Amino acid sequence: MIMKKFLTVMACVFGVATIILYIISINKLDKDTARMLGTSATINIQATVFCAATAIMCVVNAVGAIIISALETQSYQAAKAVSNSAPSALEEEARARKVIADGGWKCPKCGSVNMSYVSSCGCGMTKRDALIKNQQGQA
Repeated sequence: MIMKKFLTVMACVFGVATIILYIISINKLDKDTARMLGTSATINIQATVFCAATAIMCVVNAVGAIIISALETQSYQAAKAVSNSAPSALEEEARARKVIADGGWKCPKCGSVNMSYVSSCGCGMTKRDALIKNQQGQA
């Protein structure tokens, strides 16, 4: 995302630089040069400079678009790879142990592991009843 913004800004900067280059080149063709070369030669030089500047700006924008497209494709593929990887049973078990170690509780009715701040399980069992039932089962 940062690279996309950077490339967009750079394309704008090159566009502005192209316009400035065009204006400077026109200003350098002063009246004496116009008299020496002739009016049509001056117009041809201005047109050539403008065309060259426009071509440079188009090339820079095209390269930027290609790079942005490649970066978006790359980030899409990375996001797709992450979303396709489901947690394994070992990862789920490790997560459950960590939740319980941090004060979470396991529902004796359905087996769901709930965070410490959850007061009732999705199945309806309350945290208080679960703790009482777990204590009775250990005794």
